Amino acid sequence: MHLWNYVVSTKDKCIHLSSESNLKVNCYVDASWATTIPDRKLVTGYLITIGSNINLWRTTKQGLVTMSAMEAELIALSELVKEIIRCLEEVSNVRCLVFEKIIINCDNQAGTHFILIIKSLYNHVLCEISWLFKAYT
Repeated sequence: MHLWNYVVSTKDKCIHLSSESNLKVNCYVDASWATTIPDRKLVTGYLITIGSNINLWRTTKQGLVTMSAMEAELIALSELVKEIIRCLEEVSNVRCLVFEKIIINCDNQAGTHFILIIKSLYNHVLCEISWLFKAYT
């Protein structure tokens, strides 16, 4: 977010992309489950690129303890989707751009299947993953 604040505060500066650059948005997300000692809180990280440029990255220790690796991945994915929405809103305020399909790379197959198929199993994470339902449907 610090980088993004810098970009917005220096909007009089320009970034020139070559005509071969695309506006493909690639995102990568991961989470650790119960690895921080002694509190076992969740650590999430994500990276957002537009074309070949890294636009945002973040690693955060969350204020909660998850009960499974799948839940940790879903929370990380939810945080990423929120950040993508914020970033795209900021970019669209600066200039009207049309982005290609956004690709999210996540290494958790269980979480992906959970989002697509079983939407109501875990009520305690439903608020967090409601962003994901909107993004995938």
